[in-house]
Amino acid sequence: MADDILERLGPALSDRYAIERRIGQGGMATVYLAEDLKHHRRVAIKVLRPELSASLGIERFLREIEMAAKLQHPHVVPVYDSGSADGVLYYVMPFVEGESLRDLLQREGRIPVARAAAIIREAASGLAYAHAQGIVHRDIKPENIMLSGGHAVVADFGIARAVDASREDGNLTGAGIAIGTPAYMSPEQATADTVDARSDQYALACVFYEMVTGKQAFSGPTMQAMLTSMLTGPRPKLSSVVADVPPGVDGATQRALATDPNARFASITEFADAVLDEGSGVAAATRESQRWKRLAIILPASVTLAAVVWMVFFAGPPRSVVLGAESIAVVPFTTSGPGLDGVGEGMVDLLTGALDGVGAIDAVDPRTVVREWRRRVQDGPGDLQDALAVARASKAASVLLGSIVSTGSTARLTATLHDLDGSELSRASVDGPADSVLALSNALALALLRDIWRSREPLPSANASGIRSNSVPAIRAYLTGERYHRRGMWDSAQAAFEEAVADDSTFALAWFRLANTLGWKGVYQGGAAREAAAKAVQYSDSLPPRLRSLLYASNLFNLADNAAIDSAASYTRMHPGDADGWYLLGEAQYHARSYRPKPPAELRQPFDRVLEIDSSLTQAAIHPLELAILTEDTTLISRYARVFQSAGAETELARVALARRALAGSDSAIVAMFGDAIGQGVAFSALQARLAAMRGAEALDLGAYLQQGLVGTPNGPQFQVVTALLAAGLGRVDTARTLLQASGIAGGTQGSYVGLIPALGGFEYPARLERFDSAFSAVPAPNQYLAVWHGLVMLERGKPREAQALARRLLAAPDSLRSELRGSLAVLDGLTMVALGDTAAGVARIDAGLETIGSSLTMTPFTVPLQLRAALLDLQIPARRQAGLARLRWGFPNSPEMAPIIEYRLGQHFDRTGQPDSAVAHLGRFVDLWDAPDSSYAPLVQDARATIARLSGEAPVEDTLGTARP
Repeated sequence: MADDILERLGPALSDRYAIERRIGQGGMATVYLAEDLKHHRRVAIKVLRPELSASLGIERFLREIEMAAKLQHPHVVPVYDSGSADGVLYYVMPFVEGESLRDLLQREGRIPVARAAAIIREAASGLAYAHAQGIVHRDIKPENIMLSGGHAVVADFGIARAVDASREDGNLTGAGIAIGTPAYMSPEQATADTVDARSDQYALACVFYEMVTGKQAFSGPTMQAMLTSMLTGPRPKLSSVVADVPPGVDGATQRALATDPNARFASITEFADAVLDEGSGVAAATRESQRWKRLAIILPASVTLAAVVWMVFFAGPPRSVVLGAESIAVVPFTTSGPGLDGVGEGMVDLLTGALDGVGAIDAVDPRTVVREWRRRVQDGPGDLQDALAVARASKAASVLLGSIVSTGSTARLTATLHDLDGSELSRASVDGPADSVLALSNALALALLRDIWRSREPLPSANASGIRSNSVPAIRAYLTGERYHRRGMWDSAQAAFEEAVADDSTFALAWFRLANTLGWKGVYQGGAAREAAAKAVQYSDSLPPRLRSLLYASNLFNLADNAAIDSAASYTRMHPGDADGWYLLGEAQYHARSYRPKPPAELRQPFDRVLEIDSSLTQAAIHPLELAILTEDTTLISRYARVFQSAGAETELARVALARRALAGSDSAIVAMFGDAIGQGVAFSALQARLAAMRGAEALDLGAYLQQGLVGTPNGPQFQVVTALLAAGLGRVDTARTLLQASGIAGGTQGSYVGLIPALGGFEYPARLERFDSAFSAVPAPNQYLAVWHGLVMLERGKPREAQALARRLLAAPDSLRSELRGSLAVLDGLTMVALGDTAAGVARIDAGLETIGSSLTMTPFTVPLQLRAALLDLQIPARRQAGLARLRWGFPNSPEMAPIIEYRLGQHFDRTGQPDSAVAHLGRFVDLWDAPDSSYAPLVQDARATIARLSGEAPVEDTLGTARP
């Protein structure tokens, strides 16, 4: 049958793919190795069985594969292409160099807990990303987890989903197609019940169990016996098969294998984190214990203690390279002859990339080397002593230096490798055409490797530094861009990288550096940066795994997808000395803090690491400065100001000076900051710090002052809205409406939001809620965004079933929904599920919805109240309480209108949980902010003051509102 498929498929695809041979066959598809003729890359073409193709139908298949093709994540195998040829359905994905997890298990039998946990964490990262997009894999098994370049990637999204949908329609009767693999199939999937992300979690736990024990979690002599064991039997324990499994790992695995989906972890990430956190340290201790046991067996009694110490602590595995070559710093080469401008420093990039990761070699980051070189020799040629000093400062064990001599048409490259004593470890020379610097540098790297290689394994090829271009002008422009990039000359670097991609539009590394440079300039997540990051991934197939993972993380960030956080964090764990990786992690965390809130100290950490690596990268100090201003930490403000001062960054220093004046009480300084077209983060931080210390009336006075001072500036209209929102958040809805009417923008979304803020925060009284409900219902064709507000009003009125019907009707609409709207409706649906009594499923639905909202990194008037409701719900669930507190404290950085509501809710929470001091502090802050609310909201203030009086033991007194005040 496979040959018949090939005969039908080959001619139909011959203009695009050259099919070489069959490389695999499974229950649903056959896989062929092919060459993509346009992009000159190896691909795998997966062809569905003819009977399955006939049952699915072309439209359904292509629709499901199109959804899978949108997944762009370093731990997901992407889909390149799909279609129908001569009645056969197929899709195309990259040919993954490496092996499947099944291959590894067949070879090794069992995998140590720590290693298995690391594989699970990477697979879970890809699955969590897919879950956030509303995609469930449905067929997780060792065959669908590929191991490439030391990393795990998940393959085969889409087919099982299409089959599942077709079965629901009754189209697969008699086709004999099983969805999923029984040994890894969740109970709900096995019984044809509705599946969600928790089904993938169950399957991944089955895979983890098999990795650790070498056995499947559930088994039996027949399929029916296995399914019976899975549905009704006890959950298997790892420790019953393998000794020394940490109890936490055992418990986490059993929980993920729970028959009831509601008993599993709320997300697949939580499961993976649990086994990784519990498994790493104990596994290391176990390995050390086993090492001592082995030594006790093999060492004769006459071996001295000194010999034992030497063997345990100093004798490592056989070296793959000569002693000293395991850590190399490549310094700029000297040049002589025409046409070599910039090439000497470019050799640092070329040879570092070519040698790094080959065998046991760790090549020092070029940025570090060049910084130390410039510090020591400025722009001079330098000598061996300078090179050795740079190697020591860079913590390298050896240094590579050399020369390039050009006669015009030919060039000779010579290099010598020295240990830190100056002894020569290797010498090599190559000759060739002067316009083939890339090929010559690769040949030089290979010649050096031949000389220093000591392993019995075959000599590997050099990594070729990730530079894949046949255009000499493009390579020269790229190396020029790298030189400017290291010096923080962003405009010049941008121009050079743009020149490189203009000369070679498939130059992946140049596209990445262009996106990276735009990020350092503060231009990311749109336009040119987004295009550059996407192009980098598009042409990255042949790059080394290290570079590919960074490119994927960069692309996710520029797509405004908070999955970039996991990708960047994984990258920095693997490459802790890479400043670009840390900067990307810092930016991703900072811009996702509304959805993945962290305290300021944690948000600063990646940026501080960048500055430790290279203090000249001043952009890394901007967001930490904003956080320091927000918390009024004068010590930190001074620290980051010194970074700007050292770099001569006058514009940033001027902003620091204005921020200090603003914190000291200068309103005009805030006006001056907001009058600037850029650098608004510092201004907002200063404003929020001031507002945090004010009473309500003072805050409105400041808002009015800023609004007046910014008339005629780009931020003028924005501040009219900000002041109105602030007034509504302070319980002065009538004032807010007046402000909007005066600005001419009383209608529309902003006007509606201003009137709804108390209701969306749960502060509205029944009669007004009923009016809101009726008004929403009367809209003839309500848009889907307003429906989110309507659903929240319904919930507030005690109508969860109506709210659920509204959310699900819109989610089922055929029109494609934007991610933040799809996520918002999912959160609303989850809130209704909780209100109807299904807390576990509702919370899982809320989490998935928030993750989808977060994938757009967008806070809107529609998402903010949903985030607030989710956080308040977390406070009521003990296991999620800390997450709820974190969200309330740090998850609303740009929503000052919610601050009073949050203070009130925190006060209520601390009162309920027996923390009177905290309750009094938060309720007192609420009372200060709501010092003159509209009369209809006065009872809220009265209740807050009564609670303060009760908790503090003081008698209340009357205030001007006619309410009790302590």
